Amino acid sequence: VCLCHPALGVRVSAAAVLRQLAIALPSQRVPLMDRCMTTLNDTSASSPSVSPEAISGYSLTLGGLVAGALLSDLGIPCAKGKAVFSLAEDLLRVANQNSRLTTARTQAGWYLLGACMALGSTAVRPHLPRLILLWRNAFPRSTRELEAEKQRGDAFTWQVTIEARAGALCSMQAFLQYCAPVMAKENVSRRLLPPLECALNFLGMMPDIVKTYGNHLSAPASLLRLRLYRCLALLPPTAYSSW
Repeated sequence: VCLCHPALGVRVSAAAVLRQLAIALPSQRVPLMDRCMTTLNDTSASSPSVSPEAISGYSLTLGGLVAGALLSDLGIPCAKGKAVFSLAEDLLRVANQNSRLTTARTQAGWYLLGACMALGSTAVRPHLPRLILLWRNAFPRSTRELEAEKQRGDAFTWQVTIEARAGALCSMQAFLQYCAPVMAKENVSRRLLPPLECALNFLGMMPDIVKTYGNHLSAPASLLRLRLYRCLALLPPTAYSSW
């Protein structure tokens, strides 16, 4: 019941309790993950009974269980990590099929991808090409595309866009924190520079977008700024040499 509560604070608290429960009782982690994944897979059907709150609550719980495996000697089976990654991709892919669920699915997909980063470089490496593609697709490819984007859209589409890009930056931040140091020789950090550069340019447009489409965009814009600054702080100094 609490995972579907209308108040975000209640959903976050319930997810945190289940995360701590799995740390105290590691044998319950996988059954809890299975329950969350089953529920989230059911939400892809876009039936009228699916609520944004349910997507939010169960994704918060699943992400906490995945990331919390870092604190357990048992960890989670490799197949479960792959299943969560695939589920995150599915949520992002179907996000636009139902406008009522778009924001919740977008947030959930990126949050779960960020949680998967806590599994470490060994688990993430097989998915790296798809990850980089997802990150690049979250942002325009050029300044010209960014300027053209500014001329279209409405308040709702801009909210979804900002939420999606903040989520992409969140997963990048998790990658830089948990995986990039181990994968330094593979020079992955430099491959993140194009989307990060676009995010910087996009950040410069935020005041005009908020002024045009409403102050309700200020909160997601601030979150995007925070995520971007954290990503830049985590980049190794050598990454800036080619910027």
